[in-house]
Amino acid sequence: LGVVTVRTTATAGLINLVAHVQDKTFGLRVPVDVIVNVTAADVPRPQFSGPTVTAFSQPLHARPGFPFALEIAGFQPEGTTSHVGYTVGRMPPGMLLSTVRGQGTTPADMAAMTLTWTPCPAQLGVAVVCMDAVNSEGVAATQQCVSVHVVEDLPPSIAVMAGDVTIPHNGETEEWYIGRHYTLEISSTDSNALDHLEIAAVCDDATATGCTLLPPTAMLSDAERGTALAADGVATVATATRTLSFAPKHNHGGYAVRHCFAATDACGTMPPGYADMCGGAVCPGRQDSVHTCVTIRVKRCEFVVRPGQELQSIAAMYRTDWLQLWSHNQQMLHPDLDLQPGSTVHIGHQYFVQPYDKPADVAARFGMDAESFRTLNADVSADAMGQEACTTIHECQERGQSGETYQWCVLPNSCQGQSGSIYQEAFADQGWFASARDGSPDP
Repeated sequence: LGVVTVRTTATAGLINLVAHVQDKTFGLRVPVDVIVNVTAADVPRPQFSGPTVTAFSQPLHARPGFPFALEIAGFQPEGTTSHVGYTVGRMPPGMLLSTVRGQGTTPADMAAMTLTWTPCPAQLGVAVVCMDAVNSEGVAATQQCVSVHVVEDLPPSIAVMAGDVTIPHNGETEEWYIGRHYTLEISSTDSNALDHLEIAAVCDDATATGCTLLPPTAMLSDAERGTALAADGVATVATATRTLSFAPKHNHGGYAVRHCFAATDACGTMPPGYADMCGGAVCPGRQDSVHTCVTIRVKRCEFVVRPGQELQSIAAMYRTDWLQLWSHNQQMLHPDLDLQPGSTVHIGHQYFVQPYDKPADVAARFGMDAESFRTLNADVSADAMGQEACTTIHECQERGQSGETYQWCVLPNSCQGQSGSIYQEAFADQGWFASARDGSPDP
């Protein structure tokens, strides 16, 4: 190792020097050409632009399968005719540099270059690339290095909100009322701002078929996608939102179904001609899906009046007449007065289900046909009409809500109902007990 000192009074330009390296043992001499660039002492050094220097000073993040890009710009601090270019050190496989745009003679005419890279999963870790801004006089700026951290593409998050309230996974809505309009906002965020998020209604079990994706007549809006600042106020995250709209109809009372929603991100792509760098994988990154479920409940026996509705029109929905409904609404002082939109009408009576109760038996006891009973109780299917709802008090309570015994909504018809009951025989010999006069079975 030796040091060659050159003193020259030559004008600026390139000087070709030949140095000889000699082996003292064998006397061998090897010529070495050295190119020296002579510049004037007052030639200003080029410099990187402010945003570029800021980017160099911070660790940057990239994710497998997603494009990373960095704009590099430099200029002469003093206006000269010297142009600015770049020398770049070793780069990881797949990293590309664009041609230089602009001349860099002034801050208004930056010499800009774009560094692009789509990493593969095998390139997780830190890649450091160093570069110089060099003018046409051969004078270089202070070397700058950029640190690119290739990190895993993490799964997205998903949340369901009713207004300002976040519903936890496996949570429930408040009881919604027939006649009102409700919305749920399903939103997803991803720490990878370049990710593409999809939100969909899904079955609770991925292998399930024939599940109820949405409540009857409910609508799920198209996704609204964008980016937003993360909680730290610095990073940017990808976002997606869909809105579920549902206005329970007259036959949705008692609806209680668990609905699930999934958020899925993308796995990225490789630039054309570079897929082989990641082993030819169709999905060079990582695709994840997360889901959450919420039970939507609709209150029984309550109907919220809409504009233009009258007691008789509401009664017709439930195959009854205004007299029956008026008898269930003591707050109504006159049946012909207009109903106020937003007011609540009781459309039946709550019935606490007892062990071994069957919907068909209860319907018959209160003078209701199967269709009328199921109109008031959306959670009772046609096949379940002849089945026992529960066989123990504990089981009846488990089927209920908030610790209460399971309930049905009934709309008694005194002309067709059964005054008889399980206590009928105890009063059979009493004159006041009108047994078997209304369709009740004989004692």
